[in-house]
Amino acid sequence: MFILHVNINVKPECLDEFMKEITWFAEECRKEPGCLRFDVLQELEDPTKFMILEAFPTDEGVVAHQQSEHYKRWGQVAPPLIVEPRIRVRYRPIVGVEG
Repeated sequence: MFILHVNINVKPECLDEFMKEITWFAEECRKEPGCLRFDVLQELEDPTKFMILEAFPTDEGVVAHQQSEHYKRWGQVAPPLIVEPRIRVRYRPIVGVEG
């Protein structure tokens, strides 16, 4: 199992559109059989900053995720809404994370 953290900075004028799109995307991702978790967090001090937390049991789950139609659509919709490219970091669980 591994965890992905994806940090995204949204253009202030695109915040409403981003919220609509990320909510739809998260709902679709949660339907994937290989996705254990897909959470979207918004920073309190700066509401234009978001963190996505994803959990997958295997690399195959991520590959299937990246080949899904909703992922491809997200790849087209998201870039105009964000300030800079997303920052994606992959982690392995040590303590306190269960599948």
